[in-house]
Amino acid sequence: MVHTVDKLATMFAASEAAHNAFALPPSPVRRREAYQLAETEEEMSDNEIVSVMKLFSRDTASADAYLAFTRKSARSLWLRDALNSSL
Repeated sequence: MVHTVDKLATMFAASEAAHNAFALPPSPVRRREAYQLAETEEEMSDNEIVSVMKLFSRDTASADAYLAFTRKSARSLWLRDALNSSL
């Protein structure tokens, strides 16, 4: 019985460790990263940056999509399109 409990505990610990290895940071952290990246890399006016922050604050999926791009040109194009779609 003790061996079975130990084996279950080991399996649970391994499962939790695997889950944590692939877990995303909390949404406020991801939104902040997206805000900061847009602020530093996008050539936008203050008003446009405020619009970006509004978009990301109401839609974490948009912040995640923005962060997922590796090509700056594609990321910028996507962001402009997302802002135009949200108006």
